[in-house]
Amino acid sequence: MTLFGGPGPSPVSSHDPGSGGRLSDRLALVRLLVVLAFLGLALQLARLQLLSGGHYQLQAAQNRITIVQETPPRGIIYDRNGQQLVYNVPQYNIVLYPAWLSNTQLQDVEFRLQQLLNVPAYEIADNVRKGIDGGRRYDPVVVKEAVDRDAALRIAGMRAELPGVQVQSIPIRYYPMGPAMAQVLGFTGRINAQEYATLKDRGYQPDSMLGQSGVEYTDENLLRGVPGTREEEVDVTGRVVRTLGGDPPKPGASIVLSIDSRLQAATTGILQQAMDRSHSNIGVAMVMDVHTGELLALASLPTYDNNVFSGKIDDAKVEALLKDPNRPLLDHAISAVYPPGSVFKQVTATAGLQDGVITPQTRFVSHGVLYVPNQYAPWIRIPFLDTARCDCNLAEAIAHSSNVYFYHVAGGSPDPANGTDVGVGPNHLAHWARLYGLDEKTGIDLPGETEGIVPDPQWKLKFTEKAFGHPESWYLGDTYNFGIGQSYLLVTPLEMLRVTAAVANGGDILRPTVVHQIVDSDGTVIRTTTPQVVRHLPVNPANLAAIRAGMRLCVTDPTAYCYSARVNGVEVAGKTGTAQYGVADPKTGKEPEHAWFSAFAPYNNPEVAVLVFLEHGVGAIDAAPVGGQILTCYFQLKAGAKQCS
Repeated sequence: MTLFGGPGPSPVSSHDPGSGGRLSDRLALVRLLVVLAFLGLALQLARLQLLSGGHYQLQAAQNRITIVQETPPRGIIYDRNGQQLVYNVPQYNIVLYPAWLSNTQLQDVEFRLQQLLNVPAYEIADNVRKGIDGGRRYDPVVVKEAVDRDAALRIAGMRAELPGVQVQSIPIRYYPMGPAMAQVLGFTGRINAQEYATLKDRGYQPDSMLGQSGVEYTDENLLRGVPGTREEEVDVTGRVVRTLGGDPPKPGASIVLSIDSRLQAATTGILQQAMDRSHSNIGVAMVMDVHTGELLALASLPTYDNNVFSGKIDDAKVEALLKDPNRPLLDHAISAVYPPGSVFKQVTATAGLQDGVITPQTRFVSHGVLYVPNQYAPWIRIPFLDTARCDCNLAEAIAHSSNVYFYHVAGGSPDPANGTDVGVGPNHLAHWARLYGLDEKTGIDLPGETEGIVPDPQWKLKFTEKAFGHPESWYLGDTYNFGIGQSYLLVTPLEMLRVTAAVANGGDILRPTVVHQIVDSDGTVIRTTTPQVVRHLPVNPANLAAIRAGMRLCVTDPTAYCYSARVNGVEVAGKTGTAQYGVADPKTGKEPEHAWFSAFAPYNNPEVAVLVFLEHGVGAIDAAPVGGQILTCYFQLKAGAKQCS
C-alpha cells in the first residue's frame, strides 16, 4: 500500500501451481486401475457364468446332492409248515465314489485304504478306472467286500480322513439247512456285466444280487421286490447332512414251498446212508402228493452248501464244485437221464392191458431165459435173461419182476410160428411211454430240467445214422429190452415218479411243483398253486387197478422184490428196478447196474408216491428199503411226530 492509498504490486501466493498437475495424474491412474480390475472381474464372471456355468452348476449339484439306490429286502422262503428256510443278513462292504474326489484326493485315499484294508492301491485304482471308462463315474466302486463289523465301524468313523469312502451294508442270503435244501432253494450271486447290461433298465445296479439257481432263480421277479431311491445332501467328505426325499423300496414277496423241511432233512440223510452202503456216487429220492403234484421232499446227492455263494465268494471252493466229476451243482432228479429198468414195467403193463395183448389173468412161463433166433442166422439163438422163474399172471410178474413176461407183452413170442402172440410192438409201446410224459419236461417250477428219450424204429434209424454214419434197423431184441426199461430208453427220476403217481391217482399226469403259495410283503396271498393236470391217460380204471394190485403184491409177498419196503400200519405198493448200463467188467463180464424203487401209499387211498434212484446197486436190495424208510418218516410226521425216529 502507498502513503496516499494508490495501487501497488499484488502479493505472491504460497501454492505451487506444478504440484496440482501431478496429483491429477495419480488420481487418473487409480481410476484406470480400478476400472481395469472391475473389467477383469466382469470378464471372469462372464466366462464362469456364460461359458462354463452349466459344467460347474452340474458339478456343484453332484457334490451336494446324491441319489442313493435303495435295495429292497429280498423275500423270505418258508417250508409248508412255516419254517423259515432263508434269512437276510447284513454284509459290510467298503465303497468309494470317484466323482466326489479330485485326482490328487483319489490317489491319497487309495493309498490310505491300502494301509487300512490291505487292498493294493493299484487294484483300487484299476477298478476305479474300469468304472469311469464304463460310464459309471458316479457309481460306487467296491474296495473290499465282507469286512467285519469292527472294521466297518472304524472306517465309518474316519470320514474326514477318507472323503468319498462309505460303508455299504447289503443284505446277503443265509441258508440254515445248507446242503439239504440247496437243490431246491438255489442261491443268489452278484450280477455280472452281461446280466447288468440286460437288466439295468429294470432298476438293477452293478452290485445287485440276482437269483442264480433253484427257487431263487425261478421266482427272482417276486423275491426281488421293487427298488427305491433316497435323495441325500452330503458334505465334501461324503457325510450325509440331511435326507431330501425319495421313494421307499417295496420288499419282495415271500414264498411258501410245498416241501416239508423235516421230511426233506430225513430223506437226505436216509439217501446218503444208502449211497454209502451201495458205494453210489449219485442218488435221488423224492416224495410227491399224488393228487396235487406237489413235492414234499426232493433230495439229489451229491449236493453242495449254497452258503458258499453268499457274500464274498471263496474261489477255491467254487472251483472244487465245478471240477467234481459227480456234478454236485446239478439236480440229478430233474436234469439227468438214466435207463429206468423194471420200474418202467408199469408203462409196459398199461400198454399191454389197453391194447388187449394181455388181461390180468394172462400167464407166461419163465425158465430164467428166453432165446431169440438171430434175424439173419436163425440157428444162432440170443439169450434174454430173467431173474424170475415162474408161471406168472400179471400181478405175479410185477411182484417178481419177470422179464420173460414183459418180453412177451412188449414183443410177443420169438417163435415166428406163433402168430397170435404178437405183443404191443415198439411203436405202440413208445406211444404209451409218451402219454405218460417220458419224453417231455414235466414243467416243474425249478430251472434246468431236461426230458427223457423214448425210442422207436424211426428214432433208431436217425440216431444210428448220426452216431455211426449209417442207419440201423430196429430188431425184436430192441423191443424186448424196451419192454423192461432198457434199450435206448432214458428218463429223469422225476418223470418216473410222475408215472407212479399217475398209476396211483387213476391216470392224471400232473405238473410237479415246489412252490405252494406266494405272499405279498403286507401278508396278502397273491397266488396259491392249484393242481395242474397235463393230461388224463385214456386208460380203463380197471387196468390201472390191476397194475396197483401187482405193486401191492410186490410188498406183501415175502419172496417178492419189494418186501423190504414194508411200513408198519400202512399198506404200501411198489415196484423195483435194476437197470444195466455202461461197459461190462472185463473180469466178471457183468455190466454195472442202477437201483430204482417207486411206490405209493396207502394202497386203497393213495396220498403220496416215492421214488428212489441209486447210481450203483440192486433195486430190491438197495433202493426198496430206502423207500420204506422215507414212507415211514412221512406217516410218522403226519401222525404228529415232530421229527422222524
